[in-house]
Amino acid sequence: MTSRSPLLVVTLCLVAVLTAAAARGAGNAPGRSAVNGVTFRDVTGDSLLAPDIDSIRVENDDAGLLIIQVRLVPRVPAATDFIAVFIDSDRAAATEREWAMAATGLGTTLLCRTAPAIDCAVPQGSFRAAYTGEAATFSINRADIGVDDGFDFWVGTSAPRPDDPSMSDNDFAPAEGQFSYEVVISPPCIVPNVRGRTLASARSALGRANCTVGRIARRASTTVPKGRLISTTPRAGARLANRGRVNLVVSSGRAR
Repeated sequence: MTSRSPLLVVTLCLVAVLTAAAARGAGNAPGRSAVNGVTFRDVTGDSLLAPDIDSIRVENDDAGLLIIQVRLVPRVPAATDFIAVFIDSDRAAATEREWAMAATGLGTTLLCRTAPAIDCAVPQGSFRAAYTGEAATFSINRADIGVDDGFDFWVGTSAPRPDDPSMSDNDFAPAEGQFSYEVVISPPCIVPNVRGRTLASARSALGRANCTVGRIARRASTTVPKGRLISTTPRAGARLANRGRVNLVVSSGRAR
């Protein structure tokens, strides 16, 4: 494909920058997994030379991490492969596509600001990336690229044409327009007061509070009836991540 000409200019600039930056080495591969995922599909078989995009999976976690994985039709990575995710972080037409996260078959990766001008000397911060020939995976903290509740994006891949290296074969997802991703933050676990409840009642209350039951211990008590909750760890009112674990102590009745 040779449409979507804005990418051609940006790609050529980024390829030049990435080639010059090759001495920096490859970026570290993303090492965490996230949730709240959405998969965006692309048409396959529409690329002759460039990496052929199959789908894009976008996820976020509650700590601010974004992971974007570009799944490709499997192939042996070529040194001239170029893959980039262009992000419109504020969804404002005047500043469309402020960022590009790029990777090449050489193993070089780079985060660049692309509006109002291309600047690949920006701090790389939390940016991580890896490209294997089956997928290119990018991760970054949302705050580093100004993403709040969502962003628009599109993906482009490129490879030079052997008959004319100044020209390239490209694949785009989507072919026109942009994908849109909404950031979903899971509600926290606020530990409820379940002291004195039965274990079944405590489980229900914890589930409604976005918590999960952790370890259950039994202890003799002269004040709390057998089978009722004595205490929780953390205590009632504590704030944990979504599905945070709460340990329970259940009364076994009076000691004999």
